[in-house]
Amino acid sequence: MASAIQDLEQALSEFDFRHTPEGKLMRFRGERLKRFYARAALLAIGAVMLAVFVDPIVGLYALLIYAAGDGIESLFLRKVPRLIKGGMSVQRATDLAFYASIIQTLCLVIFVYITWKNVPRESAVILCLSLIGGSTVNAVAAMSLNRAIAIMRMSIFALAICVLTFLEYVRYADFPDYMYLNYFGAVMLCYLILPFVAHVKRERGKEDTRQRRVLVQSLALAKANESLFAKQQETRRLALVAQRAFDAICLVDTEGRVVWANEAFTKLTGYSISEALGRNSSELFGKSGAESESTQILNQAISEGAIGQIVNSFIAQDGSEKWLETSYGPVFDESGDLELMFIIDRDMTDTIHREIELEEARLLAEQGEHAKSSFLATMSHEIRTPMNGIIGMSELLTKSALSPNDRLYADTIRNSGEALLTIINDILDFSKLNDGHLTIKPTTFALQTCLAEVMNLMRPQAKAKSVDLTLDMDPELPAAVVGDDGRLRQVLINVVGNAIKFTDFGSVAVRVSGRVEGSDLCLTIEVQDSGIGIPQDQLEHIFERFAQADTANTRRFGGTGLGLSISRRLARLMNGDITVHSESGKGATFNIKIGLGIASSGVVSATDAAGTSDFSTLKGVRILLAEDNRTNQLVIEKFMQDTGVDLTTVNNGQEAVDHVTKEAPDIVLMDMSMPVMDGLEATRHIRAGSGPQPIIIALTANAFASDREACLDAGMNGFLSKPLRRNQLLHELTRANAMISLDEPAEIKAS
Repeated sequence: MASAIQDLEQALSEFDFRHTPEGKLMRFRGERLKRFYARAALLAIGAVMLAVFVDPIVGLYALLIYAAGDGIESLFLRKVPRLIKGGMSVQRATDLAFYASIIQTLCLVIFVYITWKNVPRESAVILCLSLIGGSTVNAVAAMSLNRAIAIMRMSIFALAICVLTFLEYVRYADFPDYMYLNYFGAVMLCYLILPFVAHVKRERGKEDTRQRRVLVQSLALAKANESLFAKQQETRRLALVAQRAFDAICLVDTEGRVVWANEAFTKLTGYSISEALGRNSSELFGKSGAESESTQILNQAISEGAIGQIVNSFIAQDGSEKWLETSYGPVFDESGDLELMFIIDRDMTDTIHREIELEEARLLAEQGEHAKSSFLATMSHEIRTPMNGIIGMSELLTKSALSPNDRLYADTIRNSGEALLTIINDILDFSKLNDGHLTIKPTTFALQTCLAEVMNLMRPQAKAKSVDLTLDMDPELPAAVVGDDGRLRQVLINVVGNAIKFTDFGSVAVRVSGRVEGSDLCLTIEVQDSGIGIPQDQLEHIFERFAQADTANTRRFGGTGLGLSISRRLARLMNGDITVHSESGKGATFNIKIGLGIASSGVVSATDAAGTSDFSTLKGVRILLAEDNRTNQLVIEKFMQDTGVDLTTVNNGQEAVDHVTKEAPDIVLMDMSMPVMDGLEATRHIRAGSGPQPIIIALTANAFASDREACLDAGMNGFLSKPLRRNQLLHELTRANAMISLDEPAEIKAS
């Protein structure tokens, strides 16, 4: 069918083209060239007759003159298609065809003149009038193709007859009676022929009109048939799809009665098509309560011609309960009136049951997660509380005057406590990373200060092994950057500590550089050691959890194998990564990339600026310690010895609230877990008071982000995790004191 339409469209296009100026020119060209040989043969016969009956030279001249004119016209007409294709306009080609026709007509008139002059008078008139009359008829026949050429030809022929008649009269000085009869005969012949030609022309025009009308009607009919066929195909396919669809589909009238249903409908409801037809759809979905509500919705949709979707349940014919997702919508007739409503029911029973199961599983998982978090928090608190005493007291012990053996014992206690704390921190961090609870919290900090603090922290460990620890930092790096300096410290401590641990002699070099891209800094830290190195076949496993390059190293150096795994994941959280290059026995080079922002002002906050303060600034600061554990009280009291602070200790949150109300201390160190009233509740009571507000810093053995957030939400300014170090505690107190001096009660950074 598509092929027939294409053929009709092409035929109509060709028909219309034939009646354009170019088409008429091409048809005129075709008619003239088609009769070229017939004209040439006829005129050649005439020339031969002149040669035989009059004179050979005369016949030759007549033939050459006519051949020249007809040849010029035919030669040009043959070139017309090529000229138009080459860019010549149709009007220009038509004008040139007109000029070529003038030449051909004039040559024909000369041929007639030669015949008129050389043929005996009685025969010449009839012969010449016949030639001119026939040519005139041909001109009239071509009027519809080229009106200008036809009029030009008839005009020249009429003028030629007048001229020849005049010359005839001059030549013989008389005009015999038979001449009048000849002219009258010629006129009569034209009178008889011209109406016939005109009739043929009119009939041809009518035929053209009829042919075009037939083509247009045939094309329209073909397109209509194709559209009808396509609609029939679409209808058949849609009907087939609807009939074979897995969803139950039915059509109901404006009263809600079923007029059509597919196979899935019978399977879903249990009713056959004959049982369902004519019944109200609500009768087939019987369930009280929920069913009545869905029926009301559908009835309202039918009355309004609305479209929508609902989820409802019903009792099937076999008594089973099923859940449906019901979609509905209107079907309008040609006048826009509601004719039918379609209702599509999808069986959602399995999906609803799975959702219920998933919801139950989610609740169980949340309960399990809560239980795990509670367990980890409890274990963290229970382990860190005695660790605070062990590490704190051992730190104080190492600073006292000890014999070599006693110092060895104290260092052993302290190092063992630090190793145990590292294991605890690694396990907690790994758990938080897996749960997605560990996040990056950017702040503005001094990059050089942060790196120097890490080096100062790691230098005693390197010195104990006689390993040189050096820092080479690019002086062009920004002074103030934006990022999580706590996590950056953690990554560096892990990587640098790992390098020191596996280096028995030589050095550990830390080189820091960066690349600035707009307001971002891509920080690169290279940690190179001269230690035992990593075999090539173990490099790809070095960042896996609980993995070390060699099991013998685990026995020799200890550790959980989590440090590098945690460090890489932290680096990736900070838009960076960690890679390693190493050979066994030739040391290792860790390449750390971290994405940081560049502080717009280039100024570090007062909290960071206080990081380099002298601890002597704490002299006279009134500090309240709220802590129920006597060991922790003793450790903190010893940490603050010789600092000149005015320290008061209370045993629970209620005592802390009473003391703040009466004495108004500058800083409160608030333990979170205390009897009578815990630290969070005590902080809320203090913040609700109308008196002077102190800086409150949380002391807790819990190390989760949720604990930090709970402290800040309660109104605390800072957060310190146990076990505490003396420098860490005094450093944070110095920061708090700096904020008091600047009237800047901002959050103190957690450590």
